Amino acid sequence: MPTIRAVVFDLDDTLYPERAFVQSGFRAVSSYLREHRIVHNDVYPLLWQKFSDGVRGTIFNEVLCELIGEADDRLIRTLVFIYRTHMPDIRLYPDALPVLYWCTQRYKTGLLSDGSAYMQQNKIIALGIRSFFNAVMLTDTLGREYWKPHVAGYQKLSDALGVPPQACLYVGDNAEKDFIGAKKSGWFTVHVRRPDGIYTLIPESEDKRADVCIESLEKLEKVLI
Repeated sequence: MPTIRAVVFDLDDTLYPERAFVQSGFRAVSSYLREHRIVHNDVYPLLWQKFSDGVRGTIFNEVLCELIGEADDRLIRTLVFIYRTHMPDIRLYPDALPVLYWCTQRYKTGLLSDGSAYMQQNKIIALGIRSFFNAVMLTDTLGREYWKPHVAGYQKLSDALGVPPQACLYVGDNAEKDFIGAKKSGWFTVHVRRPDGIYTLIPESEDKRADVCIESLEKLEKVLI
């Protein structure tokens, strides 16, 4: 492994469980629907059941059609806005905080994450982790076309940290996108494959595979030393 001078983390399912954000967003949506008397009961259980069953992108439409017989486009846009902009009730994984402290004492540190910039910023605030990072790159600020696996985020973060690409290490969870751009940029990559991760079971082809795979962030110290 090359000599590492900067450790950069993904956010969702790397530092905290993404399912917790989904649950928090569904609770916010359910509260809105009840407060505005669109539905009378808590729809969180139904929203979460749909998600657990693998429904993606049409959950709000399906739930509204089941409960009130229609899914008005304007209402759907409102629910999506609430989901993306609410202040989430989320917590770091137990292994994240010790590793963040350990890394900040030894390396330059960064955060690189996809998703709505406002949504990701709220997650950072809720988790209270901004002070751990010398630089943060939310790829949405560059434009949707620059989300991972595009190399732009990695290159800009490397420049912001003042560390050459070959001395940067990226820790992520999603083999579908996290490591392609990092490896193309010359970074060393570490896949944290958590049992409860949303993308844990995604098959890995050779071009998408990280250099090292670990089961928790507790193992990162051994990779770096």
